[in-house]
Amino acid sequence: GKIIAQGRLLLQDTFMVAEPDGGLLNRMKERRVFLFEQIVIFSEPLDKKRGFSMPGYLYKYSIK
Repeated sequence: GKIIAQGRLLLQDTFMVAEPDGGLLNRMKERRVFLFEQIVIFSEPLDKKRGFSMPGYLYKYSIK
């Protein structure tokens, strides 16, 4: 759906999260979290080294 349908953006910040990789240790990954009135969206920042010049994010998870 359209992001505008999720209401106003209330807060956003970057967090480090642990994602299990199947081994004994969890790898820490950076996630950008957007708190809207209707939903919380977790995204992965796109790296500039991958050829992206403008800030961009890849959707990972959401909570309604």
